[in-house]
Amino acid sequence: MPPHSHLQTPRSGRAGPARHRKPSRRPSASVVNLGIATGIAGTVVAAGPAGAVESLPRAVDSTTTTTLSMPLVQTDLVSAADTAETLSGLALRFELEDRETRAEADAAVRAKSSKTAAERQVAREKAAKAAKVAEAAKAAKAAEAAKAAKAAKAAEAAAAKKRQAATAGKSTSVPYAAAPAGSSAAQKAVAYARSKVGSPYVYGAVGNGAFDCSGLVVAAYKNAGINLGSKLRTSGAQAKYLTKVTGALQPGDILYWTNGTRDQAYHVAIYIGGGKYIGAQNSRIGVVERSVAGSGYAGAVRV
Repeated sequence: MPPHSHLQTPRSGRAGPARHRKPSRRPSASVVNLGIATGIAGTVVAAGPAGAVESLPRAVDSTTTTTLSMPLVQTDLVSAADTAETLSGLALRFELEDRETRAEADAAVRAKSSKTAAERQVAREKAAKAAKVAEAAKAAKAAEAAKAAKAAKAAEAAAAKKRQAATAGKSTSVPYAAAPAGSSAAQKAVAYARSKVGSPYVYGAVGNGAFDCSGLVVAAYKNAGINLGSKLRTSGAQAKYLTKVTGALQPGDILYWTNGTRDQAYHVAIYIGGGKYIGAQNSRIGVVERSVAGSGYAGAVRV
């Protein structure tokens, strides 16, 4: 038997043919290392990039007991961790970029909304300013109109006073009778006028308790049985179309006041005799009895 044969003579005292020893069931250290490496390689396949396992050395067959180098496995694990970290970084960067994009969009919407609100506020302010200017212009126009009306009224009063002063000396140009006379119709008209002293003045009224100047004349003669009609309804028409008095005044005659011709007469009254007349003067004093002297009347007509 060769000296280095793996078969040796048993050391027991029993004689007999030599037998092979049964192989041990304990795995060798290289096999254990291989199993560990294989498990790690599977983990790397699950978490690492494709082809990471292919870089690991594989056993040629079941009998190969080459030990897997641990530093290689560690290197592949580091590569997988780097890859995972890279993916996580990309995801974080994408998330940050998405947030920035949304923030920019929100800022743009808020800016547009703020601009629209500001434009509306400016429009409201302009409208309010325009309304204020229009109101001020309206108030100024009203004030100017009131001022003009006041000036016109003052001018009219001054003109009336001037006319009265100018015609004061003419009141005796048409003498009046010292005693009542005239027709019975005229006397009835005078009686009616006396009964209405104290009645209110209402422009356009011809009776029912109120009169204007020419309306009192129409109502008085209507009560006496004489209808002057619509043609003689106004003071100008009465002064123009009735018979002009050239002699002494008689009760029932109609006095008139004018700025010019007879048809321009603006007031009339009924002469009642004794140098007095009754007329519906204005809304302030109504129907009153007054003296002819100094009244400034322009002339007289007779029905």
